[in-house]
Amino acid sequence: MKVLLKRAFALVITIGVTASILSACAAKPASSKITRTFSACYAAKTVEELCKECVTVVHGKVSKIGPSSDVGDTVHTAVEVAVQEQFKGNSQTAKTCSYWEVGGETDTQVVTPTDGALITVGQEAFFFIFKDGSRYPGYYVKDGKVTLEQFMKPDLFTSSDGNFKSISVEKFTDIVRSCVK
Repeated sequence: MKVLLKRAFALVITIGVTASILSACAAKPASSKITRTFSACYAAKTVEELCKECVTVVHGKVSKIGPSSDVGDTVHTAVEVAVQEQFKGNSQTAKTCSYWEVGGETDTQVVTPTDGALITVGQEAFFFIFKDGSRYPGYYVKDGKVTLEQFMKPDLFTSSDGNFKSISVEKFTDIVRSCVK
């Protein structure tokens, strides 16, 4: 009888340990998403080059972000822009337009730029959108000025503001208009 109780006890312990191991293996860890950062490198382009190469050129504010989708080992996030002024495009992009931005979060991964900043709702910019739906980054508007980031060609920008150079929105709008004619 003692032998039978020992075997029954061992069987119960074995079943309990096996069930614990199997349930631990089946459960996903608390953070099963792949997390990546990226640092993008863009060819320096003039506004004139961008106006020629892009299918849509607008000034506007981001009105909606998402959804995001997995594209290989990165994430693309849809961005919708409320257009304030259209310089180039078709009738469908006169009031709103959309493009995709690298970065975002899906069920399987989180992708962010090295500086951690993704575009946000309400952010104002000049959007140069290519045929594939991507956009040339930068040309953000703040306090009535368009800022030029370090990777862009600085031929139009004259006033210095920290590490960036800037130009008034009015002057930049005139330049874009003249390039699109």
